[in-house]
Amino acid sequence: MMPRLLLISLFAVLLLAAAGLAGEERILYGTYRSDYQDRPQRMRVLFKPVEQEQGAWLVSFDFTYGKRSYTYSGTARGSFEEGEIGGLVENESGARSFTFFLQERKGNFSGTHAEVIGGSEEPTGTLTLKEKSKKKPK
Repeated sequence: MMPRLLLISLFAVLLLAAAGLAGEERILYGTYRSDYQDRPQRMRVLFKPVEQEQGAWLVSFDFTYGKRSYTYSGTARGSFEEGEIGGLVENESGARSFTFFLQERKGNFSGTHAEVIGGSEEPTGTLTLKEKSKKKPK
């Protein structure tokens, strides 16, 4: 009976360790600038780690364009610790796709976005984002 309990305990520790490797959910706030608009628009970007795949993220961009709200979702690869992350997102119907690339400098993320048209990327603007600092419990 003891070996079975030991094996179950070891398996539980391995699962917890694997979950820890994936990292934590990250949320960036800021603006995007479109080459087709006069001023920057607000945006929220949610990164959820993909379990058991280091450096892989599910990503969701929430923003307003004109007077409509949108959510573009997709995947990203990279590391917040190393300061570079990029990926591909698409609109709800899958009819439009955009690539993005972000670099971090002193806690600020800046980068570009481009629409994928006919297999090639057409630059469409810039991103300026920042992660809100997490409050420490008192």
